[in-house]
Amino acid sequence: MPIQIVIDKDKVKSRLQGLGLRSQRALARQTGLDYYNLNRVLNGAAWNSRTLARICAALECEPGYLLSAVRFYDEP
Repeated sequence: MPIQIVIDKDKVKSRLQGLGLRSQRALARQTGLDYYNLNRVLNGAAWNSRTLARICAALECEPGYLLSAVRFYDEP
């Protein structure tokens, strides 16, 4: 049963609202990341520790808050 670690989009949205940021575009500007790449990361694409660190710094949270494990089940 493979597991993928992803940045949880719902948790990012929650922190955005809590900080008064209105959109993913605002987050992209604050992190210095390209909007297209940020959107891909939040939709499950691969990311690196630098990207995670930038997002966490902008959202004022620890990495563990944003990360979720997604299990993939093998089909018989």
